[in-house]
Amino acid sequence: MNQTIDFLSKQEFKVNTTTDIQNAQQSSTVDSRVTTHGGHDAGVVEKHFSYPLAIDYSFIVNSDGSFYQTVTSDQQDLVREVRSAGDGPALVSNERNEVNGTDTLNWDASGNFLGPTGSKTTQTYRLHDARGYCFDRRLTAEAQKLISVTDGPVCDD
Repeated sequence: MNQTIDFLSKQEFKVNTTTDIQNAQQSSTVDSRVTTHGGHDAGVVEKHFSYPLAIDYSFIVNSDGSFYQTVTSDQQDLVREVRSAGDGPALVSNERNEVNGTDTLNWDASGNFLGPTGSKTTQTYRLHDARGYCFDRRLTAEAQKLISVTDGPVCDD
C-alpha cells in the first residue's frame, strides 16, 4: 500500500469598526494505491479523495446602525477510483457530493433580530462508473424549505 495525504488552509481577514470579513479555504486530499496478489480480486486499486471547503463570513454594520451577517459555504466530497485487474480494461468510478449554502441574518439598530433573508442551499450528488451505473440528483432549498428535486439528464463524463 502506498498513500499520500495533503492539507492546505488559507484564511483572509478584513476587520475594521464596521466590517468583519473572514474567508477560509481548505483542501484535504488523499491518494492511495493498493496492490493485491492472488485470488479473484488480484490487481491494483487507486483512489483519490478530495475534500475542498470554502467559507465566506461577513458581518457588516450599516450607517443607520442596523447590521447583518452573511455566511456562504461550498463543501465537496470527491472520490475517484480506478480498479485494474489482469488484461481487461480498468474500471473507473467517480463520485461527487457538493453542498452550497448561503444565509443572511439581520438586526435593527437596537439589536432586535429581524430574521433571515436570502437563505438558499443546493446539494448535488453524482455517482457513475465504467459499468454504466449512474445516479445524478440535485436538491434545492430556499428559506429552509425543500423546493425542488431534480434528476440529472445524462452521466457522460
